[in-house]
Amino acid sequence: MSSKPFPARLRLTLTKLSLPEKQAVYEWLGAQIDLERSLPEDQSTAHSKGSASAIVESRTHDGKTYQFEKRRCGKASCKCAIGDLQDMGHEPYWYAYWKESGKLKSRYIGKRSPWADSSK
Repeated sequence: MSSKPFPARLRLTLTKLSLPEKQAVYEWLGAQIDLERSLPEDQSTAHSKGSASAIVESRTHDGKTYQFEKRRCGKASCKCAIGDLQDMGHEPYWYAYWKESGKLKSRYIGKRSPWADSSK
């Protein structure tokens, strides 16, 4: 657990949410905590502090953690290189994360979640 104080602005924002919105934040945060706990210590720190992606949504399905992420492309002249990633990043896309033999694995999924196709 971090010893940093809980940001007042975040606290104020959270108190203004409706109960269903607070429940959605609670579920999302739980998935983030589960993902962080499943990563080795060095990867956990790098993943949470990296500014190359912003998580829009996270959930588990079939034993994997899926995250809908906005990403920076790495081109210095691109609009995503400057500003808040939530506002300026490229489209959110689904990525899958799981552990194999103690190593974190990931795979690009695309715009459609795996469970979106399961109803066919």
